[in-house]
Amino acid sequence: MLNRVSRYNKYSALLINVILFSSLTQLQPIKAH
Repeated sequence: MLNRVSRYNKYSALLINVILFSSLTQLQPIKAH
C-alpha cells in the first residue's frame, strides 16, 4: 500500500509540474527552441 501511495504522489507531483509549466509557457510564451 505504501508503495502505491508513493507512486500516486510522484505521478500527482509530475502532473502538477506539467500543468504549472504549461500554464507558465502559455502566459509567457518563450521561444526556447
